[in-house]
Amino acid sequence: MTPSWRLRAYHGRKPIEIKNVGTIDEVVIAKWLHIEQLDKDRFHARIGDARIEIYCKDPEKVIVNIERGAFGPILGDTRMREKKD
Repeated sequence: MTPSWRLRAYHGRKPIEIKNVGTIDEVVIAKWLHIEQLDKDRFHARIGDARIEIYCKDPEKVIVNIERGAFGPILGDTRMREKKD
């Protein structure tokens, strides 16, 4: 399966969109959002205080590990939703 991605930004009111051009290695927005591809099947993300490790060998079975408080005090809630049948 070929990875699919899209990036949209705005310059004034004019949208700028890049789609499936090259390979995204890293996205950083300020210091609170950082997403990086570490190798073919492994990604790291920082979103606020959370460290998120993502393993994706099979797109149908993505493994996500989340550690809160990794980059500062925990702000906000962490909840799990029960799977509905």
